[in-house]
Amino acid sequence: MNETTNLIIDDSRGLSAETLYAFQHITSNQLSPDGRHVVYAVQRIERKAEKRYQDIWVVAADGESAPRQFTSGNSTDSAPAWSPDGRTIAFTSNRDDEKQSQLYLLPFDGGEARPLTDVKGGIGQFAWSADGTQIAFCLTEPDAREREMLDDEAQKKLGIVAYHVKTTQYKADGAGFLPDAYQHIWVVDVASGEATQMTTGDFHAGSLAWSPDGGRLAFVANLHPDADLHEEAAQLYTIATDTTATPYEAAAFTQLTTHPGALFAPQYAPDGRTIAFYGTRDDSGYYQNMRLFTMPANGGTVTDATAGNDVYVGSNTLGDIGGLLPSAPILWSDDGRFLYAQISKHGQQPLVRFDLDSGGMETVLGGVIGQFGIADGRIAFVRSSLYSPGDLFAVNDGRERQLTDLHAWMGEHKWGNVEEMWFDAADGYRLQGWIMTPPDFDASQQYPTIIEVHGGPQSQYGAHFMHEFHY
Repeated sequence: MNETTNLIIDDSRGLSAETLYAFQHITSNQLSPDGRHVVYAVQRIERKAEKRYQDIWVVAADGESAPRQFTSGNSTDSAPAWSPDGRTIAFTSNRDDEKQSQLYLLPFDGGEARPLTDVKGGIGQFAWSADGTQIAFCLTEPDAREREMLDDEAQKKLGIVAYHVKTTQYKADGAGFLPDAYQHIWVVDVASGEATQMTTGDFHAGSLAWSPDGGRLAFVANLHPDADLHEEAAQLYTIATDTTATPYEAAAFTQLTTHPGALFAPQYAPDGRTIAFYGTRDDSGYYQNMRLFTMPANGGTVTDATAGNDVYVGSNTLGDIGGLLPSAPILWSDDGRFLYAQISKHGQQPLVRFDLDSGGMETVLGGVIGQFGIADGRIAFVRSSLYSPGDLFAVNDGRERQLTDLHAWMGEHKWGNVEEMWFDAADGYRLQGWIMTPPDFDASQQYPTIIEVHGGPQSQYGAHFMHEFHY
């Protein structure tokens, strides 16, 4: 990491294409259950190999000690998550097979990470059960083409030479061609490593959450036969976590919603009686504000918890050095009265809380806030700015502390000034923008102007770092 940092600091012209090698960003972070430590993953670029790797670090939430690196090497160790007792960190890693990630467990008090799973395919979201004995995870197993390559060395060397495209969503940025397979939910026993498939069928199941008593898993699935063209058909379901009759087909699911709009990321209230989730009001257009909804955990009336607030709930601020997207999970207050989430408005992305009794909204933290956690009166969070892709901070007893300084080298660079501006459009709407001057700007001189227009209707430019604008 120091090699690229020194190279960049010697560049006195300001930011350049070379600086891209020096950037690091926090891809995920989580506050420990006792609120004393933050575990986080940092992505870095290995210049010689032209590859991105991730390492896991831990820092004390009081900011009184330097961060400690828990993993290292040319692998991707990502998505660290504390066990409920705070003694173990689960994470995904491809350390033993560059092309296949597994779930690993790492003792917080020291020791080597051990693999927990031995599966084939892509592991997605995962979550600990409340008692710490199981981890639920999403898995997309290899399709027929990939299995053929796994079993045949000659085919593996040749690679996939043709694709039969059968869906409209067959390719994704950063992933290339998507497997002709479905994502399903699995549960692995932490003690034995035995993994059990929980759902099966020709549909994707994901966006999972454990009930507090561990008896049920809530998740989102789209059972429409042409799901790619009917994203609004995704609904919230639950299944029992009893593994004796698994995997469960769709007929065994308990459907909780008949919601007309998008929905994702369910979270149970601490008492297990209510579920909150992100969603849109209906299917009238993808340009709608994202909102928060609540409903009884056993099904019933869906309530718009953000009805009185004209805001987009979640992370929707653009940057080009990683960082903020996707939205952080919804957090409940311990007493179940409040929901904590980000909102995206007027170029800012503050952390707010919604009062479920009054419908009010209160700002908790200002600025552009990324993933956050709350425990034992502390808040740990990532904050970015126009001049930084983001660092970890923590607030305790009203005092804010910076926990990491990943971009200290950027202080050596020349920066232009950024001024926010508002103006009236021809149709009467108020429009927001920013004027950025070059380094060493001289107001008596004339400069060419580059106009960057974000057409929408989703996502916003804002006070998040954009290398492209500074370059």
